[in-house]
Amino acid sequence: MNCQCHVSSKRFSNSRFIELKDGIFIVGVELCALQAATYLPFRELVEYYFELCGVYSLGTGSSTSYNERFALTSTERLKQFFNSITRCDGLALARKAIQCVRDGCRSPMETAFVMMLTLPKSEGGLGIKGIETDYEVQVTAAAKNLTRRKKFFMDAYLKKSRTDIEYNGLYHDAEEDRAIDEERKNALASMGYGIITVSRYSFMHASAFVRVMEAIQRKESIRPSRLPKDFQIMQEDLRQFVLRRFIEEKKRIQKQLRQDSEDRQQIDLEKATLEGITLDDPTINEVRQSMTCRLSNPTAHHLPK
Repeated sequence: MNCQCHVSSKRFSNSRFIELKDGIFIVGVELCALQAATYLPFRELVEYYFELCGVYSLGTGSSTSYNERFALTSTERLKQFFNSITRCDGLALARKAIQCVRDGCRSPMETAFVMMLTLPKSEGGLGIKGIETDYEVQVTAAAKNLTRRKKFFMDAYLKKSRTDIEYNGLYHDAEEDRAIDEERKNALASMGYGIITVSRYSFMHASAFVRVMEAIQRKESIRPSRLPKDFQIMQEDLRQFVLRRFIEEKKRIQKQLRQDSEDRQQIDLEKATLEGITLDDPTINEVRQSMTCRLSNPTAHHLPK
């Protein structure tokens, strides 16, 4: 078990601790979140808070695997706790980080994209405050004949521009999924909502991602003149950060595929060598032709000595 020990002169109520067994306690989720602010950098802290308030749990190490679960806490509970105390290590950073967090993200990739929208411009984000995740919208009478659904859940809803940001991962290519997406798009459009779709490809490739973010900036009326001088560099740096596990996984897969290909080539070469030929032997055709001629003349084996 990986444990982090902390020493604090601050007194906390018993409700901030969880008793494992007689005389052995661990800190509760909110206090753990505060303590994390004493050693995690800002971006990692925001990412960690997203996980606490989301409905997924990351695997250990650099793995991209995750499990679904109920949210461990909420942004409201964290804010209330942070605002209830004063003069505590990590408190200022914790209060800053929680402002960028939203409830209910369903996967690490959703968290990664929402961080691109909520983090401050000085960090490479768009600094959008009016955004809600897992936002519920009831289908109105005007749209009821356009969809089989009674309600929709938006991955990220931009209140100012009434825009639904939808992240489509690996499993949105099936014909039925595309039909459902089209119904959703038509229904939401009739209800006055705009939709911007973000594919895994566009998130993983820098040039495509810039175009997606430009579309969002226009929807939210974020003028380029109000962005930092080196904003695109900072934005790309942030993209690389939030996708670091996925980028490393892609590199591992590509390396394994190259290794598998090299192994197959080596096996083919060794097999050919054992059979007495090499794959690049220019006389291989001559050998085959000679064998064919000998087999086509069966009397050659019975000539007198």
